[in-house]
Amino acid sequence: MAQYWCELYLYEYVLNFNPQIKRIIELGTWHGGFSLYLWLQARVRNMWFMTYDSVDWNTPAYGIIPYTKKDIFAHAEEIGEIISQVPTLLLCDNGNKAREIQTFAPYVTDNSIIFVHDWLDEIFPEDIPDYLVEDYGDICDEIGSMSRVFRKKVFH
Repeated sequence: MAQYWCELYLYEYVLNFNPQIKRIIELGTWHGGFSLYLWLQARVRNMWFMTYDSVDWNTPAYGIIPYTKKDIFAHAEEIGEIISQVPTLLLCDNGNKAREIQTFAPYVTDNSIIFVHDWLDEIFPEDIPDYLVEDYGDICDEIGSMSRVFRKKVFH
């Protein structure tokens, strides 16, 4: 798994406080270690899960987790349609996180959550669209997470 242990805590914490989430979509599978964790979280919560990567890493996890080899940018509308159907936890952790959030954030519903990984290393505040607001930043900082969590701004 290419994540720090604190990420497991963060994802479980956020999922526990967001029962409206009905699906988890991961962009960037790599060898599937964290994908397996997310798939298990989805299973115990009766959620749908899918992970996408443009590279077939040919790892044993691919025989277990729902995985699709796909160029996410070439299939943005197709993946976006899936994201837009129900409240989704979207994880941007592929090779171009800034482009991923710019491409797929418009599809998320108001009750969805977007995670980005490698915060301040591969993705920065200026990469985040203006219509998103950070959530759980204090927890991310407290536990030393390399992720950040965003939602769409709510306008009244």
